[in-house]
Amino acid sequence: MTKVYHLCLLYLSSTLCLLGQDLRSYQDSAARNNPSLKASFYRFKASLERSAQVASLEDPQLSFAYFIQPIETRVGPQLGRLSLSQRFPWFGTLNAKNRAANAEAEANYQIFLDQKAKLSHKVGQAYFDIHLWKRECQVLSEQKKLMNQFLQIQLERYQSGQVPLSELIRLQLKIEDLSTQIRIKQAEEYSLYTRFNNLLNRPDSSYIDMSLEPGLENIFGRLKYFQTSFQDSLHPQLKRLSLQAEAELAKEKAAQLGAYPNFGLGLDYVFIGERSVANLKDNGKDAIMPMISISLPLAQGKYHAARKEAQLRQEAFKLESEGLRLNFKSQYAQAYYQLKAQLELAQFFQKQGHEDEKLLQLMWTDYRNKKASIEGILSLEEKLLNDQLAEARALHQAYQQVLELEYLNASYHELD
Repeated sequence: MTKVYHLCLLYLSSTLCLLGQDLRSYQDSAARNNPSLKASFYRFKASLERSAQVASLEDPQLSFAYFIQPIETRVGPQLGRLSLSQRFPWFGTLNAKNRAANAEAEANYQIFLDQKAKLSHKVGQAYFDIHLWKRECQVLSEQKKLMNQFLQIQLERYQSGQVPLSELIRLQLKIEDLSTQIRIKQAEEYSLYTRFNNLLNRPDSSYIDMSLEPGLENIFGRLKYFQTSFQDSLHPQLKRLSLQAEAELAKEKAAQLGAYPNFGLGLDYVFIGERSVANLKDNGKDAIMPMISISLPLAQGKYHAARKEAQLRQEAFKLESEGLRLNFKSQYAQAYYQLKAQLELAQFFQKQGHEDEKLLQLMWTDYRNKKASIEGILSLEEKLLNDQLAEARALHQAYQQVLELEYLNASYHELD
């Protein structure tokens, strides 16, 4: 079964073709090392052992009786008795119990697959959270660098009497504001890296390869695929419910067969002592007595209640499955809409950022020629900063929706 486990890991993220190889390798590593996922797998392995328990016959009964006062018979006194018996349930009962146990074990395997998919989802979320953090730090640092360059120019102009002191103070306040935002962002690094590394069950300070650069071009080619590829029937949660309903059907059959009599076979061996009678035929000959027994299931109420319970559980699992399927369908539609919306926003803010940069160059030229104010430049710098951050956040949200769509579409756990 360990071989089955490792094979499953190979397929963990085989369909995440628009995500980078480094992310897929991290998802595989998490599947191999995450203790919670290992616990789920061992629960599945434990449930496999249930089948051998319920499909076995009862232990045979072996008993011995010794007559303290021997009972006299024609051929001699009975000294002791050795009995061996075996009980058998009604035909098909053990097979029904075995089917129920196997279906429950398969349902536990689907629970394992779903937890594995959720773990991959969490790893992807944490991975792109770090990417967003890095991009935000980069944008803020670039803005601060530009402001510092601008401040040096303004210092020279202030010394020559071309700008008032208020403009220098305004620039310094802007730089201090950027510095504060950068310090706050940098303080977030430990929590982000700890969260990611804990999912992989490795030291908090472990190196994380962030070579994958999220971009719009990586997602647009997949929009049509996401629009037409929703396959809720492949989802492990729905498979689990189907298997649990199947297990209850087998339990219903077992309860029905349990209402029939059980029977037993046995053999008694009686030890006979010799009599002090001359020429007695079969004197002291031991006796062998085969036996058969049958149970009388008079209390039929408990079997009827067991069948009714199994039937109600089947109906509950079917209704839960239908409700979950509708919920997945709604979540998929919402995630697809959010993906398209975030892509539109990312494109918009990307275009706005490019226009801001061009306009900023023109305003710098106008400012040098005393045709633009410092307020206009600072306002445009603020807009450029906000547009760049908004683009990064929209792209981050788009990738989060991709992860959600992959999970809902059972792409984490397809076994080809």
